[in-house]
Order: sequence, then C-alpha cells, then structure tokens
Amino acid sequence: EQNKKYLRYSEMEHAMLSSFANEDQLKRATATLHNLGNILHYSDLPQSNPHTFYLKEWIILEPQWLIDHLKRVITENPQSSHWVKEGWLNHSDLPQIWPNLSNEIRMWLLQAMYHFGIASPSENRIFVPSRLPDIPPTYRLPNNFLNSPLYRCFHFKQGEHDFLPLDIFPSITASPRLESLLLKHLCWRKGAVFADRTQNPQFLLQ
Repeated sequence: EQNKKYLRYSEMEHAMLSSFANEDQLKRATATLHNLGNILHYSDLPQSNPHTFYLKEWIILEPQWLIDHLKRVITENPQSSHWVKEGWLNHSDLPQIWPNLSNEIRMWLLQAMYHFGIASPSENRIFVPSRLPDIPPTYRLPNNFLNSPLYRCFHFKQGEHDFLPLDIFPSITASPRLESLLLKHLCWRKGAVFADRTQNPQFLLQ
C-alpha cells in the first residue's frame, strides 16, 4: 500500500520472496536498504534479549515516521509533555501518547528507544533521561554528599565554552551496562549518582 508506514517481516517475505533466488538474497536486500536508511529492520539483534522481539518482527518503511513518534516522548512537546514526569513514563500512558497505533507497534517504538539508548525499562515504567529535570535533586542527596571525597566533577571546555554534547548524560544514564549502579531517583539532565552493589551512594558524575 502506498501510505503504509510499517509491515511485518513475514508479510514482506511472503510478497517479495518470489522476486529473489532464495531467502538469503531477500535478507541481504533488506539489510542493504536498512544500511542505506531507506527502511528500518533490526534482524541481527540477539535472540536472548527480551527487548528486541518486536524490532525483529516488523519493518519500518518510512524512518521519518519513527522520528515523528519518538519526538512525542523524548522532546518537550505541548501535546504530550505532561505524560513524562521528571524522566519517567508509565506503560499505562502509552495508548494516550500513541492512540492510533496497535499495542505491537507501541512495543516496537518502546524497544527502539531501548535499542537506541534513549530510554531504559524499569518494571511498569520507562526511564527517559532526556526528560529529566534540569535542576539537581539536592533535596534527595545524602547529607554532605557534595562535600565528601567521593564527589567528582569534570568540566569539558574548548576555550571558554562548554563543548560536551547535550546527549552525553542521557546516553550514560540509559546505558544497560550502568543500569544496576545508577540511582534513577538521583538523576537530572546533566548529572547522576551511582551506587555500589548495596545501593549505597558512592559517587556523583556531573
């Protein structure tokens, strides 16, 4: 269909396989179109990851469609900003944010955010670092934490100007490798508190 934005891989395979010598050629053609940015299909993700199932099942035919839908969550948007509160979005609010999509496509968008490192799962909520507050949550930090020897602060400058990209901290706080150490209730847009295995605050990065 001319205006179709997404398609199950199995549907595409059924419709197109006869145009190729075998299934392997079809997969290579799909991968080439993905690499060129014409479509999106993440076929090479590990089977063991529970957050990749829908990414492998569906093909996005118009990448701009994906951008338009993710903007409703990760950017300040008058129509949807109120759903994400201090960096947190409830699963139950997804139908309100994307009301015209099926649950499977909503899950595809959610898994895409996890895959791109712009969100991370947390039980019945989604952690969205780009929507964290600008102001550090000092009222939540342990007493005298900022004056302790554990406090570390790094400034990245070129001449008199900051040059650290704005998306660095959202990428760090959404990283699966750091998830077990990150205290998500002690995060803001430009900093975060990390803990040891006993969940005691150990150092602050900002």
